[in-house]
Amino acid sequence: MDTSRRVFKNTLFLYTAEIIYIAFGFIQTIVIARKLGSFTFGQYSFATSILAIFMVFADLGIITYFIKEGSRKQKNISKLLGLTFFTKFILSLLTVCAIILYSFKAIPDFETQRITLILSLSILIGVIPAVIAALFRTMEKMKYEAIIKIITSVISSSTIIIAIYSGFKLQAIAIILLAMALIPAVLFTFIWRKKYRIMPSFHFTFITVWKFLKAEFPFFVLVVMNTICFRINIVMIAYIKDTTSVGMYNAAFKLMEGLLFVPWIFSGVILPVISKKLATESQQIKQSMLLTFKFLIIIALPIAVGITLFSGTIISIVYGEAYAAAIPVLRILGPLFFVLSLTSVTSTLINASPKPQINTYIGIMMLTVNVCLAYTLLKSFNIWVGAISTLVVESLALIIGSIYIYQKIISVNYTPYLFKPAIATGGMALLIIFTEKLFLLPIYIIFYFLILLIIKGVSKQDILFLKKLVFIKGNWHAK
Repeated sequence: MDTSRRVFKNTLFLYTAEIIYIAFGFIQTIVIARKLGSFTFGQYSFATSILAIFMVFADLGIITYFIKEGSRKQKNISKLLGLTFFTKFILSLLTVCAIILYSFKAIPDFETQRITLILSLSILIGVIPAVIAALFRTMEKMKYEAIIKIITSVISSSTIIIAIYSGFKLQAIAIILLAMALIPAVLFTFIWRKKYRIMPSFHFTFITVWKFLKAEFPFFVLVVMNTICFRINIVMIAYIKDTTSVGMYNAAFKLMEGLLFVPWIFSGVILPVISKKLATESQQIKQSMLLTFKFLIIIALPIAVGITLFSGTIISIVYGEAYAAAIPVLRILGPLFFVLSLTSVTSTLINASPKPQINTYIGIMMLTVNVCLAYTLLKSFNIWVGAISTLVVESLALIIGSIYIYQKIISVNYTPYLFKPAIATGGMALLIIFTEKLFLLPIYIIFYFLILLIIKGVSKQDILFLKKLVFIKGNWHAK
């Protein structure tokens, strides 16, 4: 199977799984927010955000590094697998200890403290599925990850929803979430032992582990960008504002975050391919990346505008009038979705390049600016300024990353692809403003693509690319 069809097949598997995962997770979030109230939802949001931030240090970019190196060095896969298992387990154990210490020292609310402690144990359970899923990605066998994700999301969300309607409180929900973490661990282990008996090699010294940590450190920052820069705002809101404000902010954030599976999955799928071919087939990669940027712009730009214009209606329908304070937050998160769609590709390209440590410098800049800006603004303004700080930081990262890629890696300039989708989006926005009926969404979508076709925003080469991607075998060369 050639590169383009393999990417399409793996993308299809992960998209299907992610859609189902998001759908069930979305329903689960709505039930928690509506049935338990904004204060309890704030406790849940704070605990999961703390967990997400600490989990960065349980990974340090190990999984991303393993996918990149394992894709290129299949002969050394057993040694890499052993190093990854050992290092991730030790880091996860240290992370759980750090969470326990933090919970007792820095979380004053006893209920939130207990929830955080219970959920922290899932980090240790998650070592096995995380590493085995990465192993499957190095072999570009994403179907197993997709199947397990679907099974886990259906069982987990259904169980939690039933528990909430049965009157269970938040602590019981946390215990259920911990128990559900065992499902992917068992399933991944079963498939790994039955299908791919690649055993990890643990014949290495601590010097080897140290070199391994130094090599994968640049990938740690990519995880930082995608986690800490998002979650730190929720933590700061909890300390500067209150728990209810956390619930309001996270309610809006969850809506935007659910849509990010589109660029994030695609980036995860193309990382092994780019890592293999960037040095030897740079022209083909360049054309592929240009088309990737073009399609992401065509998809993400109208979605971003739609989120902003329909923010009030969306919050009211999904969460109810009690969450009105989340509306201005969601209004700002619309443009953020568009920026994040593009940064997912730029960060992946830098990660696949010979100098992935550039992401380290960008990540340090992002974290510093975001914390300083959010802390300063949150003390004087409402919670929506947290979204503004993230938007500013991600926009800076996009600009810096794009310039670096163009000058140092591969001359990819996606800015010419912004003009025509912007015109079509503007026409769609005017129609929304004059009508503003969510049930007319199919009409808005048709109107957008109609304008795009009239102004020739999609070329015959683009359509040919999609046809070859889906239907035609043999080697593909973008034209």
